[in-house]
Amino acid sequence: MIKLKGFTLVEALVSLGLLVLMVIVLVGIFPAVRGGLQLSEDHLNAASIARSLMENARQNGFDGIVGGSGSRNLTGTKNGAPFSRTFNYTVNVQNLAADKKLLWIVLNWQENGKSKQMVDETIVVK
Repeated sequence: MIKLKGFTLVEALVSLGLLVLMVIVLVGIFPAVRGGLQLSEDHLNAASIARSLMENARQNGFDGIVGGSGSRNLTGTKNGAPFSRTFNYTVNVQNLAADKKLLWIVLNWQENGKSKQMVDETIVVK
């Protein structure tokens, strides 16, 4: 008797079914990954703005560090489409000692209709 080598119809259908299931799962992951990347990008932009504001405060000298608020608008293109994101910030200062201040910045922005917030803080010594 000659043995034929190859797959049976059942084995081929099971393999095809597993392949289709894996593709469905992978395609379902892409929107979540894209949302995570957008959130990461916004947090990086917010952190960059906070570092810039802290550096500006430090350049004013220890006695020139004061609170305030404002906004920064970032614009550009993403995937060929223009985008704009406004980051509102508040600079807060608390005197801890005669030669020490707590400086913290609160940034707020809107993303997909939801309010997001990031806080960055540091201690400045005279």
